[in-house]
Amino acid sequence: MEIAETTDRSALPRRIYLLGLLQIPLILIAFATISYVGWRVTFLRTQLDSLKAQRDSVAHQIEEKQTALAQAQRTLDETQHKLDLANADLSVTQLAVAAAAKSQPKSATLEYFPKGADGHRVETALRQLGFKFTSGNPKLKGVATNTIFYGSKVEQQELKLVASALVQGNIGLKAICTLRNSDSEQNRMLIEIGAMANLDGRQSLTEDAIMTGQAIPKNGHGELLNGHMCVLGAKSPPGGV
Repeated sequence: MEIAETTDRSALPRRIYLLGLLQIPLILIAFATISYVGWRVTFLRTQLDSLKAQRDSVAHQIEEKQTALAQAQRTLDETQHKLDLANADLSVTQLAVAAAAKSQPKSATLEYFPKGADGHRVETALRQLGFKFTSGNPKLKGVATNTIFYGSKVEQQELKLVASALVQGNIGLKAICTLRNSDSEQNRMLIEIGAMANLDGRQSLTEDAIMTGQAIPKNGHGELLNGHMCVLGAKSPPGGV
């Protein structure tokens, strides 16, 4: 009995020693795990802080863009308002000029070549202008009114008045041309409202171009077409009207 007890007592420190040795790797693993977790947490916090900084930077940029866009929209609205006022002033001026022109005695004579495609629109618009009015026999009966011809002594204001009346009457005016022999006694004070062939690929002249004189051939401005000096509407884009 004494020998067994002595043996058990001498083996106890050895067991404790062995248990201690076995715990060392566990302690090292635990230390390494804690260190890694600590490093990982620090790394993730750094990334999170970086992402927050990027988010704040993007939010600031978006705010700056929104501010710039709002300012650009205000500038656009102000410009549009000024343009609307300018257009309104121009319209008033044009109406005043047209009204004054209608009330004045006319020196030119209007000759209209009626077309079936016109209906009564053209004649109705022209007879209200106060010109001496005559009708001719059209050669291009199948082509709707699209051209004004005028003589060399016709007042520009009277020519603009006639052209503007056609445009306002929704007549597709695509050319303004000088008459052949425009200096002759018969033609110099004449305004003819008729048609030219092969203008389907042209856009209608605008009232602005007419009132500013850009649509009126003068001083070499225009192109020679079938013996007439003409200003034509712009060419229609492919597939356009």
